[in-house]
Amino acid sequence: MTLANIVRLPPEYELDPYTLIHELAHVWHYQNRGTAYISDLVWHQVSATLTTGSRNAAYEIAPEDLAAASLHDLPAEKQAVIIERWFTHPNLRHHPNYSRFLAEVRVTKLLPASI
Repeated sequence: MTLANIVRLPPEYELDPYTLIHELAHVWHYQNRGTAYISDLVWHQVSATLTTGSRNAAYEIAPEDLAAASLHDLPAEKQAVIIERWFTHPNLRHHPNYSRFLAEVRVTKLLPASI
C-alpha cells in the first residue's frame, strides 16, 4: 500500500518488480495530484467490487483504455497498471499507446514538495 511518498510493506514481504513499479506509480500520483488520487482509487475499487464482485476489475486494461486521448483520462489504478506493464514487459515499450502514455508521465510537472 502506498500513502503519499511512502510505500508500506508488511514485515518480511517479498517485493516483486511488478508491485514495486505499481506502488511507485501511486507515489507519482501523489507527487502530481496530492491526495486526490486516493479517493479515485477507493471509488474505482469499490465500484469494481459492487459491479463484478472483485476489486480486481479496477486494474483491468481494456482496448478502449489504451485508446484514451491521455493517460490522465484513466482512473489512477489503470494508470498504475499501464506504468507497471511498460516497465516490466519490455515488449510493450514499442507499443504506440504505452509509449505515448509513458511520454506523458515523463513530462508531468511535480507539485511543490510541501504538499
